[in-house]
Amino acid sequence: MSSDKQASSPIAYQQQPVCEGEISLVDIVNVLLRRKKFILGITVFVVCMGLLYAFTQKRIFQVETILFPPSPETIQSLNLFNSDSVNSTNVFTDFTRNTNSRKLRK
Repeated sequence: MSSDKQASSPIAYQQQPVCEGEISLVDIVNVLLRRKKFILGITVFVVCMGLLYAFTQKRIFQVETILFPPSPETIQSLNLFNSDSVNSTNVFTDFTRNTNSRKLRK
């Protein structure tokens, strides 16, 4: 009767049979730990090759900017409080003049 209680108890643990094609997580961790020098060697080699490639390439720094005048919809709020009418040409001219100023470049 006591053996029936042990078999039906939720605490009792029965080990499931392992299929032959199944790999456990413990086995994977063991293989990685055994091969850690090999994995570290490949990692160091790839990083060194990447650094070698990066430092031997010709340095090219190129920037390209295209500026367009603002649309009338974006500057219509500027005309609300100004007595003289602001158009997109005036705004774009002021903007390009400001970007060429020495103070802004510093």
